[in-house]
Amino acid sequence: MKKKIPNLGKSGLGQNYRKAFSSIYYYLECISEGSNARTKYLAKRSFLHRKILKYEEYYSLDEYENVINESNSDQIRKLNHLVDMLNSMRGDKNFKDEELNKIVNQINSIFGVKYE
Repeated sequence: MKKKIPNLGKSGLGQNYRKAFSSIYYYLECISEGSNARTKYLAKRSFLHRKILKYEEYYSLDEYENVINESNSDQIRKLNHLVDMLNSMRGDKNFKDEELNKIVNQINSIFGVKYE
């Protein structure tokens, strides 16, 4: 028997999926708080070395029921496109932090949260 996706939000998305972006959130936090160079380097390295899973990879279709449905399919398509963009940025170690921040803001708007 398949499990239900925990912590569903109003959009029909599992809110725990935001954890897939934790290395990016941490890196952006280090930049905004003016952390020392070593901390920023390690945070960036963490982002560069961790592939971000797409929604249906995070919530395996074999393990969870109703992962993609009529109410969330548009949001998942948008999220997966943004994940593809982030994963391609991982290959370009000279990406601009502003671009990364812009993508993260789009992701957060899909979940209805604001990154500060």
